Order: sequence, then structure tokens, then C-alpha cells
Amino acid sequence: MDIDNIIGIFQTYGIVVSLIEETSGTQIARCILKAKSKEDVDKFLSVKDDLSLALQSAFSYTRTYISKTDALNIVVELPNAQEEFVYLTEELKECKEELEKLNLPLVLGRDLENNLVIKDITETGSFLMSGATSTGKSMFIDSVIYTLLETKGPNDTKLVILEPKMGLETMQYEGIPNILSHITTDIHKSYEILTKIVKDREENKKDPKHIVILVDEFAILMLSSIGNEFEEIFCKIAKKGKELGIYMFLSSSKPSDTVFTERLRKHIPNRIAFTLATKEDSRRVLGEEGGETLIGNGDMIYRNVNTNEEIRVQAPFISTDKVGYNIKISSTESKIEDYYNNRFRNQFHEWVKQTQAHEHSGEGIYIPHRDLCMEKLSHVPDKDIPLFFCSLGWSVLVDQVMYTYFKDDYPKFQSLTLYPKIEVGITNTNISPGWVFRGYLTKDILNFFLMDLKEFFKKNTFKEASWESVTKVMSEDKDINENIRNEILAVRKL
Repeated sequence: MDIDNIIGIFQTYGIVVSLIEETSGTQIARCILKAKSKEDVDKFLSVKDDLSLALQSAFSYTRTYISKTDALNIVVELPNAQEEFVYLTEELKECKEELEKLNLPLVLGRDLENNLVIKDITETGSFLMSGATSTGKSMFIDSVIYTLLETKGPNDTKLVILEPKMGLETMQYEGIPNILSHITTDIHKSYEILTKIVKDREENKKDPKHIVILVDEFAILMLSSIGNEFEEIFCKIAKKGKELGIYMFLSSSKPSDTVFTERLRKHIPNRIAFTLATKEDSRRVLGEEGGETLIGNGDMIYRNVNTNEEIRVQAPFISTDKVGYNIKISSTESKIEDYYNNRFRNQFHEWVKQTQAHEHSGEGIYIPHRDLCMEKLSHVPDKDIPLFFCSLGWSVLVDQVMYTYFKDDYPKFQSLTLYPKIEVGITNTNISPGWVFRGYLTKDILNFFLMDLKEFFKKNTFKEASWESVTKVMSEDKDINENIRNEILAVRKL
């Protein structure tokens, strides 16, 4: 950090300061400057915007403010020359014993002194979150879910995930044991789920399980025709959450007054801000300015507006591949071999008839991704959901590999119909098989698929395609999940 340059910029505006402390986090460095007198502080406040622009021209993003603990201290925060990430899986391993002591552990990230910041959700209560698109908000939700899945079993904690924006991010968690109810995109269904949870808990307060509700883009609910009802139920949960054992993470990229209402802000003191568009947005989310100066990539501010506790942290990073592959689903209720050979393949065309899937330009079946939500899969028994998605994902993967790398063999391959041509898409874009697997694909299931494919190629010969050549492509194709590629490579070496 170029302290001399910073002090020099202050002096340009006639403000006399000296360095008293300097710290550095993973992305952000902080220096605390002592003003010579109250007059220097007053001068700083009068030229703060111009001074901030001068600092930004020298150091890009900066944040300057008066310390809450000493009125003569001026805090300057700016990006490090080299940024580092906070990796959630590594942090969970390092602080395993500490996390086990907490009822509902929450890893916020590392602060500007590089300390890991951990909270217990049962002590903090619910959270309001906001941030612009692609600044780390959705990844933070993933980290909250992943931490709870890694540290708490379904007998301790249940998750309720509402996805009104109909995105892809949280659908991979569908069907896991910790999920209390199906992940839904339907507004009215979301309200029914929330009211039922509250009613059940009010009637049975002795239930020891904690419930964590996560809503990505709750603005859609608040701005709907039943927005007032959502505000009422959210406020009720926030007020009685600790008593009932229910906690919420309400997230939105649109922190308007009609979304972050005065009532919600009153009842939910815990706030998390990622990069915000304006100072007004920051005041609405955090109760003060500063959120508009965050630099993205997980840079965030946690603030409790009741206690004035405020921490700027680097939120933990976790790849979507890691999230998906590490969700452990037991397949003991249904044998994959029986399901895949005797039910999935035989019932596939019947399933197509019951959904919005349709013939696609005479080249197989096209399935819009929204038609893979649980509301449209009611004909698939709950116990078969993991195997259904694994079978569907594997069919998509094998077909894509054959079509892309073995075009001469593809017509014959398709004529055998064991692997129906299926494309899963969103707005004319094909979605990768990894998304279809939804985290259900375990090593045992993948090994079965590979051996099944091996039997297929023993019985059928092609010009170029073979079990060896197809699995070689799979193990090298960077578009395929790294964990899946590594497992395929391991099986090939046996």
C-alpha cells in the first residue's frame, strides 16, 4: 500500500493526517489515519466526494469514512495489488471443531485482518442481502447451503429453498435429504410453503430441527399480487424466528423501498451487501453508505444495524462443480441397474408425453430446463428422483460425446435407441450434463454407467467409437465436470 501517496492526496486538500495502523485482507487493504485536529476531520467531510475521486484515480476503487470508535480516525480501504480467494472447502476443514460447536454455522469469509469470521445463525437471526448481478451473491447462498450440508444432518437441520426467478443456481439441491419441501418457482406455492412451516412450528414448538429458508430474488415475491402477504409472513418469521427455530436469508439484486420495506428492515437487523449500484441502495441495505464502493468478486459488508457491528469480508468461494459433486445422496432405496435398464429406458417416452418435452427438428427430444422442476416431475417417485436425473444426465452426456466426436458412427449409434438423443436447454442454449446430474452422481452410480457403456460397446461395433475411445474423450473434455473426468480416468486405468 502506497501510504505516502495516500497521505499526500489528503494534504492536497489541506488535511493533515498520519498513519496509525495498516492491515491487509485477501482482496482489500485498510489504513487508519489519525487527523491532526477536529478541523481536519471537518475538512475531510466537506471534501469527501472530491477526495474519494482523487484516491480512486490513483488506486481504483476506494472507500473512506470516519471510524466509529474514534472521531479523529479516518479509514481508507482500497484493493490489494494481488488478490487472493477464500476457499470454503479449505476453511471448513481448518475450523471443523469450531463449527461443530455451533447450532447453525455460517462462514462469512475473511476480514481485513485476514481473520475467519464465523457466526451462529441461531444467535444472529435472519438476514437481508443485496448486490448487483455477478458480484458474489448467489455463490454466497451456495456457501451457506454447502456449509450446513457439510456440518449438519437432515435430523438436525432442514432447508427450504424458494427460486422465484426460475434460475438454475439452486435446482441442483432438489431431492437431497436436508430439503424440507420441493424447491419451487411458483409464487403462490412459495407462500403456501412458508405459511405451512410457520403453522406447523407454532403447533409443535418442541421440534428440535432448525429450519433455514433461502430465497434468491425475493423481490419477485414482494412485487407480486400477494406481496403484502409475503411481507407479513416474512416479518412474522423474523420476529418469532428464534422462538420457532426458523431463519431466513432473503436475497435480491433490487433493494428498492417496495422490496426492502421499512417493516422488513425493522425486523431483520442483519444485512449483507455485495456491490450496490448507488449510495441510496447502500443506505437502504446497510443503513449507511459504503456498499456502492465494493469491488465485486465476493467483496462484501456484513452489518447489524441494531448493534452497529460491521465487518468487511471476502466471502468464501466455492465452485459449482464442487457444490454439485459433493452433495451426497443415498441410492439404497432403488438399485440403479434395475432402474436404469428396466424403468428409465422403458418409461422414457412415456415420461416425454407427460412433460413439455418435444421433438426437436426431427433430431431427438428437446427439454426446456424449466420442465425439470419438481412440479412437472410428479410422475417420478421421490425415491427415484436422484436416479432419474443421473440417468437423464448420462444419456445427454453420451449422446453429446458421440455427436461431437464420432459423427460417422452417430447414425448407427442413434438407431440402437439405448441412448435417446436428448437436449436440455434454456433460451436456445444447451445446458451441460453436469447441471442435469444436480449433484446426485456418486462414484458408484458413475461406475455402473461406465460398465454399462462397456457392455454396450462389446455387443456393438463401430468404425471409430469404442469404450476406450469414448471414455478417453470424456476424461479429456474440459467441458465435463473435473471430478467426473478424474473418476472416468481412474476407471480407465483399472
